[in-house]
Amino acid sequence: MTTNEAAGSQQWWRRTPSNSMLWLYGVLLTGLAVRVLIWLQTGSTPLHIVDENHYARLAQNLLAGNGFAIGPGQPTSMRPPLYPSLIASIWWLVGSESLQAVRLFQIVLSLVNVVLIYSLGRMAFSGRAGLLAAALFCFYPSYVGFASLLYSEVVFLFLISLAALTYLLMIRKVSVLFAMLTGVILGAAALTRSVAWPFLLVLMPVLFFSIRVGIPRRLMFVFVVFLGFALVVGPWSYRNTKLQGTFALVDTMGGFNLMMGNYEHTPRNRAWDAVALRGELSWAHRLRQTEPDVRSWTDGQKEQWAREQAKEFMLANPGLTIERFLIKFANFWGMERTIIAGWQRGYYIPPMWLVVLGTVAIVFGYVAVVTLGAAGLFLSRPVDLNFERFAFVFAMVTCGLHSLVFGHPRYHLPLIPFLALYSAALIQHMDWRRLGERRAALVAAVLSILLLSFIWAREILFVEGARLTLFLERFGL
Repeated sequence: MTTNEAAGSQQWWRRTPSNSMLWLYGVLLTGLAVRVLIWLQTGSTPLHIVDENHYARLAQNLLAGNGFAIGPGQPTSMRPPLYPSLIASIWWLVGSESLQAVRLFQIVLSLVNVVLIYSLGRMAFSGRAGLLAAALFCFYPSYVGFASLLYSEVVFLFLISLAALTYLLMIRKVSVLFAMLTGVILGAAALTRSVAWPFLLVLMPVLFFSIRVGIPRRLMFVFVVFLGFALVVGPWSYRNTKLQGTFALVDTMGGFNLMMGNYEHTPRNRAWDAVALRGELSWAHRLRQTEPDVRSWTDGQKEQWAREQAKEFMLANPGLTIERFLIKFANFWGMERTIIAGWQRGYYIPPMWLVVLGTVAIVFGYVAVVTLGAAGLFLSRPVDLNFERFAFVFAMVTCGLHSLVFGHPRYHLPLIPFLALYSAALIQHMDWRRLGERRAALVAAVLSILLLSFIWAREILFVEGARLTLFLERFGL
């Protein structure tokens, strides 16, 4: 056996298997079976969470012919429109307000997203890494669970994954068509979760320096992406601005959330709990005190006031703002709590064995994917660096904005597909024998894991210790 043959035989496990599509089908079928088993148990599960009820109420009013409204003659811009519109469309197709129909649609869409992750992995790293990333993402516990909730996460993750794929194809093929598609898809993503529009603003200059054409054509590609985005978002933005009497691009929640996360009564360790504060502690108390004619204001005008109040507070209290930003950054990367909190509050009452197994899977699944992904980010470089740029910009914008506002850990879920890809790349392509030669990357990887470990230890021991104890006591653990 020659040296090359020996090396090839030692690297067999790194190569893409010839039957990779069969493996992918196996992942998808198993993922479908798991999701359908959960779906069969949720037939009588009502909506408990505020966000779910808001989406359902908007969809009901769309079906009733009231437009995007919270009731007859009560049009609103409080939420992005795409997800409630999607729910209303499903209900119109099935002829009833079936929660199970929406959940079934999300199951199918979540599996389509698994195929997108596989395709991204093939383009950015290798076929085998794409297959492993698809499997990691398909069975990621919180992602499986969110398919049964009326949250916008499944739709938003699908759109971001699709935008990443068309972005890479645009640069590879230097295609105007894929540029338009990227803009359109990011526009749809912004109409699902408003964090997508700041991401577009940062991505456009990255695109300008990434695509390998002359400067005039670079500008043309950036313009086409923006045009696709504007064609989707523009009509909705016009409607909002006309309704609110002030500019409102996607929704009117941003300013309220920014103020709740940055005023004198913002809870220190759980900024999102400001939503529940009442009386003099409420963010709206100052609004009622200082603006006697507030009853005549639109939501857009109130949001504009709240945004200005938040800016003034942050500028007047830079030390506190930085401290809160760091705490909210830690919370953003905190343990995933949405489904576990649902069990704790009695929203969902599965068998005890499922609570125990599900809690362990959610916690350890998250820790494994994030630690491996953080290490892979430094130790596994993709073949296509444009993927890394897209993922990096999206992570920085998402993490940065949410660390400025609430920092709820639910909002890190859109980053999990990218972390799964870096986890798979680390497992498949890391040359452990030459690890000592990459000291800087190794140090960066170790430091990132230590930071995550500190964040989780602080959360479990000092921030959420009492709630964890109550959770264990509730289930006799």
